[in-house]
Amino acid sequence: MGGWAPNSQPPLITMNEWTSATAFYSVAPTPTETATRTLLNLPIELRLEIYTHCSAFALLQLTQTCKQVYEEINARHSIYENAYGYKLALWICRDPLNIRRIKGLRGHEEKALFEKLYAPTKEMEVYPMVCRDCLELFEGVMGEGCGDPECKFCNDRCWNCVEGDSILALEGLHL
Repeated sequence: MGGWAPNSQPPLITMNEWTSATAFYSVAPTPTETATRTLLNLPIELRLEIYTHCSAFALLQLTQTCKQVYEEINARHSIYENAYGYKLALWICRDPLNIRRIKGLRGHEEKALFEKLYAPTKEMEVYPMVCRDCLELFEGVMGEGCGDPECKFCNDRCWNCVEGDSILALEGLHL
């Protein structure tokens, strides 16, 4: 019987034998190799597939990470035009994806990020807001509304949701 028995010493090999033997096997990456893996290391086909699963707001955030991702997304209008939350222009517009083209957000995590990134300042008269009910974006105007922080009609709600509640209230249904 030739070869190495489990209870004996393993055979010694030279460095050349080790190098040629390990060339056929993948070796686990070192921590520094793992740290350098990014979205851009993936093939373009895979990145484009990933983009098709993102909301319009997520794509907007991705376009702000680097020039290459910005160009990949904006060069392929169908990626963002078919994304959840994208607002089509009334005219044919091939402007790059921007906040004015975002109609709605996909969930409360996107809402929290939106409110962090696009918080109104005192200098702004008109600013983007997110409806707390339907997560659609609308323009807020400083000083607009009744001023009551508990008001079900004025605070953080789009007109579609406010109008819907108004109709229900007129019909005698509970809000």
